Amino acid sequence: MISPDTLILQVRGEVANVPVQYVDDHQVYSEIKSALMFVNGIVKEGVDEKIVREAVIKLSAYYVYVNYTAMAEVALGELPRTAYIQLEVKRQKALSFLRMISGVPLNANLTVDEELLRKSKAVAGMTGASVMGDE
Repeated sequence: MISPDTLILQVRGEVANVPVQYVDDHQVYSEIKSALMFVNGIVKEGVDEKIVREAVIKLSAYYVYVNYTAMAEVALGELPRTAYIQLEVKRQKALSFLRMISGVPLNANLTVDEELLRKSKAVAGMTGASVMGDE
């Protein structure tokens, strides 16, 4: 089982360009917990825990960066030019890892594709002997 507190340093490493004054360890921990809950809800059985762990790290980094951009925009009045590029790169990394472990379809915005999920759900049922003749 993956423990959120063991991932703080790895997530910090993914967002090393984010100043600590904008995102503290408590916020990183909170985002890891959120990412872990999401990942646990979509992961298919039998996936290597190393890949699941990496997916949690990448998704957490994305969440942290989203949080940072919101706070930095308020504090600075604008974002550094590279912030949007970094945000997109982090989203793409997270999406790549999530798709590797997911048992459900995902949208590009890192949410479950509910419409496609409904369409792909198998209908449970049984087959048995027919009561109709071979006429």
